[in-house]
Amino acid sequence: MSTRSDARVTTDPFELPPRGRLRVGGVDLLRVSERSWRAMDAAGRVLGHIQMRGQSDGRRYVARRFLASRNAYRDLGEFWNLGEAVDCVRFSR
Repeated sequence: MSTRSDARVTTDPFELPPRGRLRVGGVDLLRVSERSWRAMDAAGRVLGHIQMRGQSDGRRYVARRFLASRNAYRDLGEFWNLGEAVDCVRFSR
């Protein structure tokens, strides 16, 4: 089952089923693990990843980008709001 929406995120996206899809701020999010989403543009290019840290009472969303030159991820920022983490990945090219 996949879920797509471009409305404001009103439910916790990490409660969607495995392999769920969500559209936030013009970016497609594809769930890749229990605490991680792949952020892709409309053409399907990977922009980065969003990772959840903490629990429901103190959950934060970390915007990350893979650096091929270092074969490692780089944290771009940590946010209380999923939409802000998505914007960070989208605009930090």
